[in-house]
Amino acid sequence: PRSRELTRKDLLKKHLTRAMAASARHAREFHIMPQTFVLPHEYTAFVAATNIWIMKPVGLSRGRGIEVIDDVSAVRYSDSVVVQRYVGRPLLLGGYKFDLRLYVLVTSFNPLEAFLYREGFARVSTRAYDVTAEGLRDRFVHLTNSSIQATRDSPLLDGELHETGGTKASLTYLWARLRRARVPVDRLWSDITALVVKALVACEPGVPAQPNAFELFGFDVLVDAALRPWLLEVNASPQMDRDHALDRRVKEALIRVCSARRVVACSRRERPS
Repeated sequence: PRSRELTRKDLLKKHLTRAMAASARHAREFHIMPQTFVLPHEYTAFVAATNIWIMKPVGLSRGRGIEVIDDVSAVRYSDSVVVQRYVGRPLLLGGYKFDLRLYVLVTSFNPLEAFLYREGFARVSTRAYDVTAEGLRDRFVHLTNSSIQATRDSPLLDGELHETGGTKASLTYLWARLRRARVPVDRLWSDITALVVKALVACEPGVPAQPNAFELFGFDVLVDAALRPWLLEVNASPQMDRDHALDRRVKEALIRVCSARRVVACSRRERPS
């Protein structure tokens, strides 16, 4: 209940902005999301900030209604949307853009208690990265959401069927490839973990205490070429479809871990004094 404070894109932006304003000294600590405007309320500020943008409806998920725009006159909406600055230099995997789907189990917001699952997915585009004018119009280059790429297979992941499926690869597979490229994966994972904690801390005041409740969230994170992770959005009720062997391996194990963690968390909080 009230987890929409975390999963609605406009509310997430509001809480992160409030957290940055609360302490000038620590403002940078909560600068974990690309510059974001909520339209129509922030239209004037948005128009003044020329860039390439990702436009998303505030309350939809699974890639519905997402567009890449580089022309303010192309902005069309009937309901509230967010426009998020396009991260211009993403870390690439073999020349392809990717982002991360991470799973976070929250067993309590007050006090905050959460678990970040160590396995998850890299969601890979199906066309090589291209920022030319023509490339910007290609959703299969820039939007890595699995629902958008669902009808295609990634040529990058062919032949790696034990750790890949469709346009997704396991984090285990991703970390191995990045290590071969001399990326400091342990440091990157530490930074990603900190990002998750900061997002939860920022939204915690807006979520009332709910004893004996828990929720699983899907965090979508993009890593840039400087190895800085950026929070794109947080999803409620992440898909548990198991279309590939990789889905079954990762998601069935995730469900087992969530069940075990939930039992442990309840036992710890409800233990008689």
